[in-house]
Amino acid sequence: MKERGAKRLAAMLGLRMSRERSVLERLLLSEAGKTLRFLHECLQGAEAPVAGRICYLLRRLGHPIVLIPGADAVASKEHASHTVSEALWIDKYPTTNAQYAQFVRETAYAAPNTWARGRFPEGQGDHPVVMVTWEDAMAYCRWAGKALPTEAQWEEAAGGAHRRRYPWGDLWDRSKCCCAEGQAIGTAPVGAHPEGVSPYGCHDMVGNVWEWCKNAYTRDVYVPPDPVDEMLNEANKSGWDESGYGTAGGHIVYEFSNAARGGSWATNVFPRGMRSRDFVHPEAASESLGFRCVLLYAT
Repeated sequence: MKERGAKRLAAMLGLRMSRERSVLERLLLSEAGKTLRFLHECLQGAEAPVAGRICYLLRRLGHPIVLIPGADAVASKEHASHTVSEALWIDKYPTTNAQYAQFVRETAYAAPNTWARGRFPEGQGDHPVVMVTWEDAMAYCRWAGKALPTEAQWEEAAGGAHRRRYPWGDLWDRSKCCCAEGQAIGTAPVGAHPEGVSPYGCHDMVGNVWEWCKNAYTRDVYVPPDPVDEMLNEANKSGWDESGYGTAGGHIVYEFSNAARGGSWATNVFPRGMRSRDFVHPEAASESLGFRCVLLYAT
């Protein structure tokens, strides 16, 4: 399959740019998931010239993706557990309403319950999709041939080896993200705050929407401990077992919660920056919770 895909892609890349776009646009309209899976499959491990061309195609088709080199990130004094060694691709923006609508249309998957008659709010195609559960996000990822990021992968994309407090640096600036400090009243179009971009070119890594991660939420991620995490742990300490996962004895059943990262339009981002993390039941959905996808570089 991969060999046939590589041959098809080689033939497609030989076409003139306008013709190439026309072919892919028709495919994307008729078989969006199949087209995306094909391109993402060919992107894994592709040599630089071909990878660059595939990224160009994905960008023109409304699914931009960026490379995270994964240069064996070394833990800093504030970063003990989250390290990434493998290279990966990650979506440049959170998944949008328009992208999710492609998935819903092609698979007949249930749309978010806030979409009237299965359609996202008018004029918000470029806003991050919200009101999606962890399984909804996973279903979209499978359709597109990608996956949800782990917390380590997400954080590497947000700050890279620089280990900044915020994606843009160490100084707080509420104008660089969509957050409560900036009096946000809802989501913003993805990429609306280009000054807040991460070192690798990822947008909206803090603010706008919380982003689902693949892994379960666990405590004691940072050294020294994050003060807000410590407050939550203390409040719910009767619910923790020795493994670091929760039990039904506490106020919240952490055992069944997944991690979400980055804060949102409804969150004060300033105190924690890229450390912003929360625990969310996988069946929960929120007006301030979305996701983005990753693709491992190596096959």
